[in-house]
Amino acid sequence: MKMIDSIAHKSSALPERGIFDVSLSSCILLPELPEISGGIHVSSRVSFHLCLTEQATLPEPCWIRTACLPNGRVTVRLGRRLDRLWLRFPDVADFEIRTQGSQITCYARPNVPIVSIRHLLLDQVVPRFLSHLGRPVIHGSCVRIRDGAIGFLGGTGRGKSTLGSYFHKRGFELLCDDGFLIEQGRGGVVVIPGYPGARLWKDSIAALSVSGRSLPVAHYCSKERVLLDRKDENFAPARVPIRALFVLGDPRSSTESPPVSISRITGSRAVAELLQSSFNLDMSDPSTAARHFATLGAIAANTKLSLSYLCYPRGYDELPDVVDAVLAYLDIA
Repeated sequence: MKMIDSIAHKSSALPERGIFDVSLSSCILLPELPEISGGIHVSSRVSFHLCLTEQATLPEPCWIRTACLPNGRVTVRLGRRLDRLWLRFPDVADFEIRTQGSQITCYARPNVPIVSIRHLLLDQVVPRFLSHLGRPVIHGSCVRIRDGAIGFLGGTGRGKSTLGSYFHKRGFELLCDDGFLIEQGRGGVVVIPGYPGARLWKDSIAALSVSGRSLPVAHYCSKERVLLDRKDENFAPARVPIRALFVLGDPRSSTESPPVSISRITGSRAVAELLQSSFNLDMSDPSTAARHFATLGAIAANTKLSLSYLCYPRGYDELPDVVDAVLAYLDIA
């Protein structure tokens, strides 16, 4: 893997890349994202800068919140310094976020592979940044179904990427694997996919026969990022009507009847599931938190969007039945 200190000097202007419906200019190559060609309308522009530094030389923010794994290991810390928000991923990098100027600066630790910085930027920082601006990003995969889309939500390890990739294998385009913007549109709810691709374990790539160029996700993760083959490599932001969201529940036994269970979620439970699956940044600010809750509450209440729990046995051999059950639930032959 290429280390940051071997490429940090390459700071010349590079082509702008597209993520969601945003233009991202960067001093490093972002091969995961499609290039923006002339004439494409974007909602906003964000700039990214990279610096190499030791943590001890950085100013210490006022820390607001810390996220930990069950074993107590810190995964990310959120802080504030002056008018800037701060995300610290221990032993990897700090990201300084200037929301007013739409600028993200990364202070990376020495000898960190550049692929890990790209992963944090695209899959953590940008989604949190957009959610903070009032445009909620949902952590989940999304596939195109006939005249709309469906999404799969759930905690880490629930199988969102595997299920989305299997839908793709069955002929339903995988719009994105890890995050999509969700908002009210004319006549319903729409999603704006982050970027095409899938993050899968090697056994899933082999079992699903996923085709595309593979890249490592990060130096601390053994998953691979598969850049799916696309007819058009240029950026074309899509606003797709979303028909249904499925929250992946606990695995069921293949002996249970039926092995695939789908049950509707309504009311406050639906709002809670959207909140649980959404990226966020600074929820300590009452106005930001209230806006985030109100936006997702209105989306959950939209009658043209269904939210359901989807429970099924985990195993590659079970996936055909899961797809058939979802299509039958949506009344799609």
